[in-house]
Amino acid sequence: LDAAHFCAAGALLWHEVSGGEPRMLLAVERRGETTGAKANFLGGKRDSWAETPRAVAARECWEETGYLLSSAAHAAIEGGARPVAWAPQSKFALFLHELGPEDADLVARISALGGPPNPLHDSTLERVESVPLRCLLDPRWRREELHAFAGLQAAAILPAVRALLADRACADAAAAAAAAATAT
Repeated sequence: LDAAHFCAAGALLWHEVSGGEPRMLLAVERRGETTGAKANFLGGKRDSWAETPRAVAARECWEETGYLLSSAAHAAIEGGARPVAWAPQSKFALFLHELGPEDADLVARISALGGPPNPLHDSTLERVESVPLRCLLDPRWRREELHAFAGLQAAAILPAVRALLADRACADAAAAAAAAATAT
């Protein structure tokens, strides 16, 4: 990470759905008149040279969720979300952060606002949606659903997403084996 020369930062916020698969929060933005709305990671530009990449990521996630992201998540992103993915071509730092129970209903709370999460901060942001994390593994999905510039960040964070999903699959398999063993 080129902490001195980064231009923007954000976070891949994810959460575990009860009895389901991990999901990620994405910002759906309209950029330009000719393209439809496309997904992007929550994040944005650095406001001053004094800001660190983690501080920018935390601030931008807080702003793009309509100031509804919990203070615990904000502090965790700023204080050490793991790992960082650095896309040098776009000078964008992306952090991976698991949302806690206090943010389990974050997308519903944002939707309850009845419009864009923060129209004063970002007029291109239409909504925040929850999407299965496994979608990032699909090159076609990335091409069709993500903004082109988000593809660089997606490519940079793919190793961390693959490891996360593999860890979850192992944990699920172990839990299923344990349940089967106690049932017999």
